[in-house]
Amino acid sequence: MQIRLLDLLCRIKRLQEEREILRKKQALELLKTLKKEYEELIEERKKVSQVFTKSRFFKAEELQDLIRLRDSILEWEKIAEKKLKDGYEELAKIEEELLERHKERRLFERLKEKEMWKQSEEELKRLYRELDELALLIQGQESRR
Repeated sequence: MQIRLLDLLCRIKRLQEEREILRKKQALELLKTLKKEYEELIEERKKVSQVFTKSRFFKAEELQDLIRLRDSILEWEKIAEKKLKDGYEELAKIEEELLERHKERRLFERLKEKEMWKQSEEELKRLYRELDELALLIQGQESRR
């Protein structure tokens, strides 16, 4: 009975571990997308900066538009940085949980193996006892003859 319970717990932990692996893959994919967006924002900001450095003369309206564009890009960059930071923190948490699930699964697997060995040992002892009793019974019957 205990072996079946430990086996069930092993299966549950294995499923939890697989779920954490999927979460990790999803988090990595999300981080990849966020990083790409962040790099695109940096490139866009560089282009705007190049416009400032290449041209020295702007109309007031063009200058205001460029400043607004640069400011909005900087805002989006900050948001993207925060999302990246949060994503990396989430990934670290997922990896910790994955490690914890793996340790728990291994623990239950070892407990199950120990219980199986213990049960096998008890069965072997019982078998030897039965063989001893059978040998004594045979000796007793031979001595009666």
